[in-house]
Amino acid sequence: MKLMSNANWKLFVFLIFPILFQQSTCEAEDLSDLAILDNGNDQFTELRPQERVDDYLFYNENRNLLSMRKFRGSNVILNFWATWCAPCIKEMPSLAQLADNYSDQNIQVVAVSLDHTGVDHVRDFLNHISAGDLKIYFDPENRKESVVTRKNGLGLKIYGLPITYFINKDGYVLGYIVGSVDWQSNKAKYFLENFIKK
Repeated sequence: MKLMSNANWKLFVFLIFPILFQQSTCEAEDLSDLAILDNGNDQFTELRPQERVDDYLFYNENRNLLSMRKFRGSNVILNFWATWCAPCIKEMPSLAQLADNYSDQNIQVVAVSLDHTGVDHVRDFLNHISAGDLKIYFDPENRKESVVTRKNGLGLKIYGLPITYFINKDGYVLGYIVGSVDWQSNKAKYFLENFIKK
């Protein structure tokens, strides 16, 4: 007795074969192929054309003004957050763990706080939520339309908090994700592996 006709078998192969080998690809064509990172809410948006961000300015914990040029040669995860943002609170511990886990793989985590409450408050807050090892950076102007300033007055847009921009070793912004991400999830790790290769 024939279990499956030739036509049905071809249909089965056509539908199932791609699913079986979907996870076997070693590298995504671009990062937008890896769109969903957490609960279907965190969509990677690729930016075209890619813009260099060397002149974006922010303060470190000691109130020294820095530019993104300082991080040239490293892949940068530029995260904007605030202590009053509930999704940020959820994300920060895994972001701190990411900074620790990937420090030897040429990834720098630059977490820019939008708080007005000062360094001590933000540091105490991070200690309280088990993210105390994360370096603190601050926005110099805290403008709504553009959190980090440039010499020409343009900046990275803040579409919501948290928002994470991905910047390659040459200083170009590849894209961004709006929303909280579990950076310790397998999907996030796979995304980061491909980010490092870009």
